[in-house]
Amino acid sequence: MGGNVFALVPRGAGRAWLAQSASAIKRRARIHHVYYLLAAFDLAAVVSGAVFDPHHVNLVLSNTVRANLAWSALHDKVAELRRGAGLVNTPGNDVFESRDASGELGRFDAAVLAFWPRLEHLKREVAEKVANDGGISRAFDGLEASMGAMVRQTQTLLGHFARGDAGAAATEMAAMDRSYGDVLKQIDTFSQTLRHVENTMGLAELENTKSCRFWSTC
Repeated sequence: MGGNVFALVPRGAGRAWLAQSASAIKRRARIHHVYYLLAAFDLAAVVSGAVFDPHHVNLVLSNTVRANLAWSALHDKVAELRRGAGLVNTPGNDVFESRDASGELGRFDAAVLAFWPRLEHLKREVAEKVANDGGISRAFDGLEASMGAMVRQTQTLLGHFARGDAGAAATEMAAMDRSYGDVLKQIDTFSQTLRHVENTMGLAELENTKSCRFWSTC
């Protein structure tokens, strides 16, 4: 596909909208957004060789951008979940420096209370967006199990420290950090699976739209 891709879009508001949409995607700085925008341009090239309907092309482009922004928001929430897991893990390490078991327990409890609702909300969003999850539910199950183990180990660690048993706390810290590593691994697995599902759905939608060469048969 060569030439100026903007030439495939009608002049005026259509081009202005496309420029704004491209700018929004650029601000997100995600490679898969650029991929889908190029796919939209490819679609415009295909349909321009058949019965060119500028309103339909603009609608396709609009839907493509909206879908990409929705996926981007979902990936941002996965990143927030990862940061939340770090906040749960931090008190069990910081207590050895702060020597404040009570204060670290308070920070730990607050982090845990924030993490579980965030995870449940993400699960609901994914379930609403993805019909065939492609293994996402298994990743969620693994994440919940790993996080549950880390929470229990951190509680035990802080309990040991509060009783003045730093040696037992140090032993528990090693187990806690291993569980934290498992949590991060499960989040990464979930993130990769989510991107695979996103790509699969995007390609399927693109192929479906490309097959509509004549609007009367779409």
